[in-house]
Amino acid sequence: MKDVAMLDLPERYTEWAAQKHLEIAPRQYSRLCPRAPEEVVPEVAVTEPRSGSRYLWDPDTPVDFSAIRLAARVEPADEEIVWLVDGKMVAKVGYPHSIRWPLRPGRHRVEARMARRSETASPVTVVVED
Repeated sequence: MKDVAMLDLPERYTEWAAQKHLEIAPRQYSRLCPRAPEEVVPEVAVTEPRSGSRYLWDPDTPVDFSAIRLAARVEPADEEIVWLVDGKMVAKVGYPHSIRWPLRPGRHRVEARMARRSETASPVTVVVED
């Protein structure tokens, strides 16, 4: 067995740490751990964007550069979630529970739901103006 130093960072730094190739403590229980995990209450919450956010859509900007980040905090962290925009599924993702969603003009309702459970985040509304 080998001791390895790992960072235990808040979830919002996970993507940054991965890009820097830093060792990050696992977010899920391992059967190799000496004790059982504490009971985790399932929860999902949209962290980005904030409800009421307004964006300006430029039709001349390439789609790859005209997108916003959708991110969620999920417990337990190893659960997959489904992203919905205006009631339509746009992605099913695992940890770190974020995607890039291409902007399009209008008022949009953004939701995140657990893929295998009934937990659903409070929806957020964003406006994209042209």
